[in-house]
Amino acid sequence: MVSFFKSALLTVFDRLAPISCGRSSRPPAPWINAAVRKLNALKSRALNRFRSTRSNVDWTRYKDILNATAATVRREKKAFISLPLSSNSPRHFWRSISLLGAISSASPSIPNHLLNSSLL
Repeated sequence: MVSFFKSALLTVFDRLAPISCGRSSRPPAPWINAAVRKLNALKSRALNRFRSTRSNVDWTRYKDILNATAATVRREKKAFISLPLSSNSPRHFWRSISLLGAISSASPSIPNHLLNSSLL
């Protein structure tokens, strides 16, 4: 009797609130190019080397690569955003705005609870 109740309860739980083990991810930033990826890999190797040696020289090298990576990302992002803005084409402008995620593809709609004016 207890095992039947337990299995029935677990079945209901699995149906109403299933366990999902998926990772949510967003699309990669379009300004991340091969140079930035290479710098990120170099930065990771420098950090691993510092962790193994604990040397001040390795820490300085890691910090230099970290700063260079951040500066490269800022420069690439600025170039990616400013290029369509400098062109006179509205098509390029709006395409870049949508790539940045500023415009959702779904059309906005009025929530159901606000549609009926008598309930307000």
